[in-house]
Amino acid sequence: MIHDETQDRDLREEQQALPPDAEAVLDKVPTTVLPPPPGNQWVAEAVKAVEASITKLTDEFRVQPFIHRVEHSLHVRLVQLLSEWEHLRGWYPIGGSGFKTQLIHKEWPETIPRKKKPELIIDRRRGSFDLVVLAPSQLEKATLEQFTAGRIDPPIVIELGLGYWDDHLDGDQEKLTNSRVQHPYLVHLSRIASAYQEATEGIIAGIEAPTQIVYVHHDLEHKKVHFRHLGSPDITQVKHSLT
Repeated sequence: MIHDETQDRDLREEQQALPPDAEAVLDKVPTTVLPPPPGNQWVAEAVKAVEASITKLTDEFRVQPFIHRVEHSLHVRLVQLLSEWEHLRGWYPIGGSGFKTQLIHKEWPETIPRKKKPELIIDRRRGSFDLVVLAPSQLEKATLEQFTAGRIDPPIVIELGLGYWDDHLDGDQEKLTNSRVQHPYLVHLSRIASAYQEATEGIIAGIEAPTQIVYVHHDLEHKKVHFRHLGSPDITQVKHSLT
C-alpha cells in the first residue's frame, strides 16, 4: 500500500526558508512588524476572500482530483484565486524605501522558529509558511530589511499539503500554533490509499480554533470522497462519480 505521494522535500529545503539576499540583513533586523490588532476591518475582509478562495480550490479538487499533478500547482492555483479579489490586489509601499510589493506571498519565514527535532543532526533554521497574506498597514511600517528577511508577522497563513498524512499534518499544525498565527488555515488533500487515514482524520477532529481546516480525501478504489468543509466539525463521506 502506498502511504504518500509527497514531492521532493528534503531536510535542505526545510531549512532554507530565506533567500540569499536576506542572509546579509538578518543582524540588522532585531524586531518584527506585528499584525494588526484583533478585530481589524481590513483583515476581516481579507479573511472572507481567503476562505472563499480555499473553498473554491477544494471544491475543484473534490470534483476533479487530478486537475493538478503536484502540490506546487495547487499553490499556484490558490494564489490565482486569491488574486481575483480586489481587496488583495495591488502593490503597496514598503515603508519609506520607495519600493512596493504585493500582499500575497509564498514561502514566508515562520514568525517563531520551532525547536530542533531529535532526528535532525544539525540545528533547524527558520522554516517557512506555504502562503501568507500581509496587511497594507504592516508594509507601511516595515523597513526594506524587515521585508527582505521576512520579519513581518502575517495575520493570515495557509498551509496546503497534497498526499501527506498524520505526521505532516501534525507538523503543519505545530508550525501555525508555535507562531501564534491570528488566522491560520490548513488545507489537507489526498487521492491515494493509506494506512494512516484513520490517524489523520483523528488529528483533524482534534484541531481547535483558531485553526481552520478543510480536508478532501479521494478513495479511488471504492469511488468515495471524504471531506470536511471550512467551519464544519464533521467529515462527510459520499460516492464519487465522473458522470
